Amino acid sequence: MSILITQEEHAAVVSAVAGRGRAAEFFSALADRALRAASRPGIVQSDDTMEWRHIVWERLSDAAFTVRFAEAAVAAGRTTTELETLTTWLHDTTIEITRYDRDEWIGPWFRARKDPPEGQLETAHVGLGVATALDLCPDLFSASETEEIREALRDKCQVLCRAWLDTRLADRTHINNWFMVLLSGYSIASAMLGDTDAIRRAAEDARIAATVYNTDSYGESLQYWNYATIHLAHIIDVIARYAGANGSAVTVDPAIENSYLACLPWIDVSILGLHDVPGWGSGYAESINFGDSSHMFRPSGDVLLQIASPPARDAADADAGTADAGTGPSLRGIARRLFETLYADPKLEPVDRQTFGFFNTFGYRSVVYLALDRLVEPAPVAPAEHRFFESGVAVLRPTSEHADSALAFHGAHAELMATSHRHEDLLSFQLFFRGERVFTDPGHCCYRLATQRFSKSTAAHSTLSFETESGRIVGQNTVTGNAFVPAPPIARTTRRRDLPGGGIIVGCDAAPAYGKPVSRAERIFVYPDEHSLFIVDLVEAAEPVTVTARFVVNNRDNRMTYNHPAWDRTVIRRNDAAAKLFHLSAASRAGTEFRSHDARFELSWGYQHDVYHPQPNQHGQGREGSTVVFSYATVGAAKTYRLVHGIAMDDLGHIRSWHFRTHDDGTLVIEPPAGKGGWALKLDDLGMHVSNLSDGTHVTEAL
Repeated sequence: MSILITQEEHAAVVSAVAGRGRAAEFFSALADRALRAASRPGIVQSDDTMEWRHIVWERLSDAAFTVRFAEAAVAAGRTTTELETLTTWLHDTTIEITRYDRDEWIGPWFRARKDPPEGQLETAHVGLGVATALDLCPDLFSASETEEIREALRDKCQVLCRAWLDTRLADRTHINNWFMVLLSGYSIASAMLGDTDAIRRAAEDARIAATVYNTDSYGESLQYWNYATIHLAHIIDVIARYAGANGSAVTVDPAIENSYLACLPWIDVSILGLHDVPGWGSGYAESINFGDSSHMFRPSGDVLLQIASPPARDAADADAGTADAGTGPSLRGIARRLFETLYADPKLEPVDRQTFGFFNTFGYRSVVYLALDRLVEPAPVAPAEHRFFESGVAVLRPTSEHADSALAFHGAHAELMATSHRHEDLLSFQLFFRGERVFTDPGHCCYRLATQRFSKSTAAHSTLSFETESGRIVGQNTVTGNAFVPAPPIARTTRRRDLPGGGIIVGCDAAPAYGKPVSRAERIFVYPDEHSLFIVDLVEAAEPVTVTARFVVNNRDNRMTYNHPAWDRTVIRRNDAAAKLFHLSAASRAGTEFRSHDARFELSWGYQHDVYHPQPNQHGQGREGSTVVFSYATVGAAKTYRLVHGIAMDDLGHIRSWHFRTHDDGTLVIEPPAGKGGWALKLDDLGMHVSNLSDGTHVTEAL
């Protein structure tokens, strides 16, 4: 009896793929990629760029599902010869992997070896792939081969994953996405072995796994939310299916699923829709990314549809539309809408890196959920608004008319339950104008590259760094912690005020991220509308420092051009969007007064990575120069600073008519075309004054 698919699900798939609906469309795409991946012996094919352990789960799963439904595949147009070839490939490849020695199952060369041995991420993935092949196609293997596979799952997966988990539970480290993955490998192996005691323990450990999520987001990054959730959702599914197939009383606490469901508004806000991406094609999802997370990101299809398919306890309420808003149709409906939007094309390439969370697509479970057709209705798109999340991500949208104009920044965060994969990027921002990413974030690439080390650094982000008079560079430190020892906040909100018309003022102080001698590193964003942005930096230090403010601009495809008519201004053009960046003022304290302080312009280059790849020199890894970094650095050191920069955004045809003015009294003005209206900012002893020049309204913030 199969654990991973029930008789009811089997019948639903047979019926659905014989039709013309979405299930048939997705099954066809899955079968095509399964056949393509079996063109020669072994997991890795001639055009693959991945190491075999990083694609083994999807390759064996795709093949096993297609072989299980071979008659449906033939009826849908595949030949009997193709299916026979795939069947032979699945059998031979599964047995070959089963017979690999234990060290091959542990992982590639860069994974640590322990004595006694412990599993690694790859161990779990190999076990997941082999277990899925055995479960979906049990008749493919002889009795002796089945026993051989079971022994391998026990000795090379279950035992090794348990050893890793026990070590981390004892020393309370690495309770993050790794914990999910190793627990997932342990769970699937235990289910295949019929080990109810181990399944019960997995259900208990899943409660610990769920604690790594914050209440509304995930501390590592957007992309690692998905990688963690692929596995936690799979653990929940396997345990529930095991109980159903074996009559065990093991259950999963519903709060475990709610831990990642609660993050869906954060996921939703972070998705920027589908775009044409040079070098890739059309239909690719872009996201607001910070830390180790890709520009091109969408959640895994299996995760979205598992969420959108309410379990039995929620089904009645979901049908009635009365389930609690925190756990029911509203969140599940977001998942359904995201799937329908982001998976319009089930054949979107690449399809060789999804189970490791590198470039997400869908697996066979999506076909099952579509075939069952028990999905909740899609939730409506949320209105444009300002959103703040515990992970530190803030997304500001000042107008509903153009919801694709946004300012996103990494700022104040709560205690974090997981902290791996964060960058030195507090106070950094990304700025989007009507769908165009102008000011950007590096993303990430192969972790063993010097490029990645730079991409994580303070110098690679649109934030501040400092230098003491002795020449010591003061950048940021990242926070560390986990669910057992939560990471304390190292950035705090200093101010938040709504402006009439939808704008906002937000301040954040990240001095603890820098440490001594910096005692204040407050950045204030004054974002009154989609065209106008003031950035005010307030710095205090125990000894004199110089300050560098960097502005990282998107040049991922060489479609950005700029001109620099004077040292204090740069005009940036990218496709149909444009921006003017101005250094408006720098002042340092002299006695009791602030006086003008010299600054200089600097130009450098950085990296922007489209999508992560675990190998170097791959498509998606940014080249040096894929970002252009415009910087303003103070000349000479001081202990206290006030810096102001301004950005005006518009389309190409109108950017020329935007201007920045400085009045005799120190008032700084962003002036729109025709010189009518605009916004003014002034810093003085009484505070920061922001004025709407169209209607005369103003607000004052203490400094």
